[in-house]
Amino acid sequence: MNLVDIEGTTNLAGNFPVLTTTVGVDSALLLDVVLDSVLVVREKYFPDDSGIVTIDLVNILSELQELEVPDSETDIFHQVKGYGVLGLFVSDGVEEPITYYSVLIRGGVSKAPVNTSTFLQQNFLTWQPQIKKVKQNDQEWLTYYATTPATVKVKAYFTGSAPVVGNLVDLPGGELSSFNVSYGTIDSLFPAPPTSPVFYDIWVEDTEGDRMSNIQRYGLTKEYFEYEDVFLFENSIGGIDTIRFTGESIKRNEFTISRAVFDKVTKDYKIRKLTVFKKNTGVFRSEEERDWSVEFFTSLRKFLQVGSNFVQIYADEIKLESTRYKINNGDFEYAVCLDDQYYSVERETAELAAPHIFPVELPEEPIFTEQFTNQYQ
Repeated sequence: MNLVDIEGTTNLAGNFPVLTTTVGVDSALLLDVVLDSVLVVREKYFPDDSGIVTIDLVNILSELQELEVPDSETDIFHQVKGYGVLGLFVSDGVEEPITYYSVLIRGGVSKAPVNTSTFLQQNFLTWQPQIKKVKQNDQEWLTYYATTPATVKVKAYFTGSAPVVGNLVDLPGGELSSFNVSYGTIDSLFPAPPTSPVFYDIWVEDTEGDRMSNIQRYGLTKEYFEYEDVFLFENSIGGIDTIRFTGESIKRNEFTISRAVFDKVTKDYKIRKLTVFKKNTGVFRSEEERDWSVEFFTSLRKFLQVGSNFVQIYADEIKLESTRYKINNGDFEYAVCLDDQYYSVERETAELAAPHIFPVELPEEPIFTEQFTNQYQ
């Protein structure tokens, strides 16, 4: 018994190969799928009329892992739920059982890489534009699977002075990590004069100082938009991204009322409030940016940045149209994933200022004299 396409020792869950083997027509295969020593599936597979058994595990494996949102104050976060050791134990009851182990990482790509380990070494787990604008308060993260110990490097560009290269974080080998690349984090690495960075590059080097990954560049922008929201989401390749939408945002409250009759009296026993936002994406600066935004809309886990924190949302009524060679935008609705029947507001604990009380009788002298009127006409 020999399973075909099972050679790789590192795999993306979404690109896990379809396994095939040949057994007797009256035989069957017993498969145990184990992830990090936990039995996930025990299944029996039967051959077709030609004696071929086909095992497709993509749908199962894609649901076993998830990414977590790091704390904004954390420099590096170990995504322990985003990867693990996969074990397959296959037996036909006749030949020696097959045992297969692989590092399994959440996510996938539309075209499976020839060598997953090489692909992971050369790429951050994101499809965001390689040159991205950010603001000082944006939360930005990059996710990377280090096959061996490595160092994340940063090169900061300044106005009127030479670029400076520094170390951001060290990555342990064999771990999936998300690390903070927000502007505030990078700026704190270069406290010396003359200025703060206006651009900065991020890449990964091995212990010999050779660059392994592609280069991701961020540029500081101070553009102001009346409506501006930053969203974080889990992307399709196994990382976390943030995206800014600058179009108009309209807020509305929807109420669902539950009522029943108690002793011939109709009473409301629960009123659920749902806060819904209708959001426009704003104008996309390029087709690349517009295409990347689809990653946000297809993500099953989306979050809205509120201050330095994120609250989970779910999106609906997504309408994203595009015409080639034209500037485009889109609309969608989202609601915050909270179902709280209570309300809370911060109260001022200090003494309140004295109120302004008008006199009962107005003064005989006019408030606005002729001299005042002439002066300020």
